[in-house]
Amino acid sequence: IHAHCGAAVAAVAPRDGQRFLCGEAVREHTRSDHTLYHQPVTKLLSLENTLNGDVAPISVLAEATAAARELGLAVHLDGARLFNAAVASGTILAEYGRLSDTISICLSKGLGAPVGSVLCGSASLMRRARHFRKLYGGGMRQAGVLAAAGLYALRNNVDRLQEDHENAAFIADGLQELGFSVQRPVETNMVWCAPPPSLPLPFKELQQRLREEDGVILGGPYAGPGGRNPFGKARHNMRIVTHLDAPRSAAQTLLGCLAKHLRRRL
Repeated sequence: IHAHCGAAVAAVAPRDGQRFLCGEAVREHTRSDHTLYHQPVTKLLSLENTLNGDVAPISVLAEATAAARELGLAVHLDGARLFNAAVASGTILAEYGRLSDTISICLSKGLGAPVGSVLCGSASLMRRARHFRKLYGGGMRQAGVLAAAGLYALRNNVDRLQEDHENAAFIADGLQELGFSVQRPVETNMVWCAPPPSLPLPFKELQQRLREEDGVILGGPYAGPGGRNPFGKARHNMRIVTHLDAPRSAAQTLLGCLAKHLRRRL
């Protein structure tokens, strides 16, 4: 963002005890004094739903965006998994659209298209967006086959997202029975977890056994720059995500194989 448009980005964490930005936090962190020429003036509020698998209630989003409107800010909603939020909360997508100037939606992830995201907004904004897409080399030729896959996903794979949510809850329950800690409520298709503190074998060995003996690939803790885990302080935080190609049978296989290897060493 800095390189392409010269804008400065300020990350704002929710207040203590809250999962999402409230209106007061938006007001507190907005810079609107044009006389302070040594710092940028806030122009845009960007929100995300879902956030780490958590569903932001429409009332919370409405409060934050109302504060943004009072301050003259545009509002963008990162809705990469917005359909998951809509299905889990029973909110129609138009409600999110009424709050935002633009919304980005991913067609792969939960919806299962092979590739693609779309930007939604007014006709005038989309004309500008297409201009900038071309400017930065993002245009494509003969993209109809990809668009067809995206349309199929939108028409056929939205209602089934509830299956992914149920499978995630199933995995979370099974992991807890095996001694794993589930670190946040499972609201959509993400399970945040950590292995038992008394894991009977090194985690890397567990991964290797699952891969070599069972054909199960279990990702490890996310490691960002310097080996740090930006999603949590616990060393072994993991994220398990359910999707179109991970049915209930895959969840059962994962739990069964984990149980086999853990109990073998107990």
